[in-house]
Amino acid sequence: MFGPCRGVARELDAPLSVGRAAEGGLQLLDDKVSREHCFFSPEGPGHVLKDLGSRNGTWLNGERLQAHVPVKLRPGDQVSVGESVLVYEPSFDALRARDGESTLVLTRGRAESARVGKAPGPDVLARAGELALRAAACTSPDAAVALVFEALESALQPSALVLLKSGPQGPRPRHARPQGSHLTVSRELVDAVLRSGRAQAMPEAQARPEHDAQTTRVRRSEAHVLCAPLYAGGQPVGALCLLREQSFHDEELSLAGALALAVGPSLCPPEPRAATTPAQSPVAESANMREAMRVAAAAAPVQSTVLITGESGTGKEEVARALHALGPRSRGPFIAVNCGAIPAELAESELFGHEKGAFTGAQALREGVFEQADGGTLFLDEVGDLPAPLQVKLLRVLQDRIVHRVGGRAGIPVDVRVVAATHKDLKEAARTGAFREDLYWRLNVVRIHLAPLRERPEDVLPLAERFLATLGARLGRRASGFTPEARAALRACPWPGNVRQLANAIERALVLKGPGAEVGLLDLPPEVVAPEREGG
Repeated sequence: MFGPCRGVARELDAPLSVGRAAEGGLQLLDDKVSREHCFFSPEGPGHVLKDLGSRNGTWLNGERLQAHVPVKLRPGDQVSVGESVLVYEPSFDALRARDGESTLVLTRGRAESARVGKAPGPDVLARAGELALRAAACTSPDAAVALVFEALESALQPSALVLLKSGPQGPRPRHARPQGSHLTVSRELVDAVLRSGRAQAMPEAQARPEHDAQTTRVRRSEAHVLCAPLYAGGQPVGALCLLREQSFHDEELSLAGALALAVGPSLCPPEPRAATTPAQSPVAESANMREAMRVAAAAAPVQSTVLITGESGTGKEEVARALHALGPRSRGPFIAVNCGAIPAELAESELFGHEKGAFTGAQALREGVFEQADGGTLFLDEVGDLPAPLQVKLLRVLQDRIVHRVGGRAGIPVDVRVVAATHKDLKEAARTGAFREDLYWRLNVVRIHLAPLRERPEDVLPLAERFLATLGARLGRRASGFTPEARAALRACPWPGNVRQLANAIERALVLKGPGAEVGLLDLPPEVVAPEREGG
């Protein structure tokens, strides 16, 4: 394999998938490579190659392949995938004889190197230990990773560092140094490290492209990769991968393993920011809410984008949380962001993150909400309020599942289920040009509409009773229920502010409630007791 990505020569004794995900196949961590890019399979005495509908195409000897049409390979064929080039040669010996050390054939368990690294001295180890302690105390994943990367660079002097974080689709690259590094790591090595719980190293090959006016030539040299598991709460959550030309000592394996243990917990804190699974499902006594929850339950197991519509305060976030809790991502984070509440100048950084020094005030690297929600669900509330330039970038992320931080060069793959919500008529906004039509259709794969509370009176009293219990426990102001007069007033109120107004009314009643055990008519706000007086 040639090009700016490292790689190996693989024997095609079985079908081989190539892509950014490439479960059990050849994984290329390159943002120009699709998750499932192409596929090699045996056919007769040789092999065939098929492009799997990749975004940037699979190229055979300079010509782009037609998607999903298998092509017979011949010895010496060159297959371009992103920035890597694979050479098809049935005979490994012939390939090595032709290209010499420009191709490296890896054998499991082989560990040869003419250059042996120097074991780190006591001063270096002490400095690494200090940084590890600081990293272990960090609550910010970015800060912890930066400290551990600094320690690894000081102690082991790698040429590249990549942190992989586990997700539903397997380990994915989350951090890299130098920024934009493309490091192809054997999936078999990562899996073995996560199974064993121990750092391991093996020889690899590092591609170094050197260009001149006439030709593009890649020189290759022996290199080694070290992989150490990351743990949080006793569970594997990813891996640290290092590349350098010298082989690794046993002491260096132990040091890398210890530093990986220091950073692991920060990647999966016990309580993810912005909350996780709701304690209770939304109240669904009305026909509208029963239908909404039926659609949510049907959509939960798949990864399709969901658009929840309805007036402000109708409970759209509660339905989104229920959808998250019912699906396979329930153990991942649920990140909620109100697009309408983000200042326009900060919106891109909030969504996609920024690199250190990207703009005035960017004193440290910051992950955006897409990265924070990796492996889980991102709830984009009031998505109709996004400014037009951000709509374009959001559409691109939804299409490619790759984010670009402000000031960053490399794309970062994300594995996120997006649930959007709005109180606006996005279809009409798309018709008038106020909202991108292509983004509307990308969001509106599965639609859930929540009727206003005045149109689902069956939900009012069950909601009021739930708020009475939950808010009473939080405020330390418990009540046994509502008087008949209070119940009648709650049912009669049109609730222009929907569920949010109802919750506020119950909280006010608990705060101001008299000594009686039940919430009475006088404990409720005037607009609930006499709604006809509102506005006049």
